[in-house]
Amino acid sequence: HIIKPWFNVSGIISTSGRAQDWIINAFGYGHLDCEEFLDETKGVPPGSDKLLFLPYLTGERAPLWDPDARGAFIGLGLNHGRSEMVRAVLESIGYAMRDVIEVMSENGANISELRITGGPSRSDIWNQIKADITGKNLLVPESTESELLGDLSLALYAIGDYDNLADTADRIVNIKKVYEPRKENSGIYNEMFDIYRKSYGGLKSVFKSLAGIEDQEET
Repeated sequence: HIIKPWFNVSGIISTSGRAQDWIINAFGYGHLDCEEFLDETKGVPPGSDKLLFLPYLTGERAPLWDPDARGAFIGLGLNHGRSEMVRAVLESIGYAMRDVIEVMSENGANISELRITGGPSRSDIWNQIKADITGKNLLVPESTESELLGDLSLALYAIGDYDNLADTADRIVNIKKVYEPRKENSGIYNEMFDIYRKSYGGLKSVFKSLAGIEDQEET
């Protein structure tokens, strides 16, 4: 890490906000405001009525490192509609985040809280889902442009306004809202996360077989 003696441990997932965009466009609701579209999921219980989605729409990086992985709805039944499918997609990003967090924890990292930036940070519904699934407090800063804030920290430190980078970052980053995980949802999410992990294991060879099919040219 640029601040000594720390190290930066990364676990990048391939699809997050793009999964949200995909499901919105797939249902033909790209003209709606994102939060308006997601409002309909409020009546869907945690776990999306036992519906899972694997968010590997472009393969997956951490912690699977599998370019052949693809998205999949699992458990889809006649009782499920658009609302359940949308919420399952939102929850899938929480499961993907938790997958990375648990691997980090298994290797000695201590993750006490999460900070979220970018476009998805503006969604109250999605922020709460991520907090519930990961079991971590989720913090949203006033400015969600993390790269620009990092640049500002470096610039202020370079011109001598602050004595060290850590102090610079602490002073310019202000937390706007904290989402605390709701304990009443931990049971269902623990069960669904376990099935989420097993689902990829069961489909890994299927994904590989699909990737091995040669593309057919149109005639």
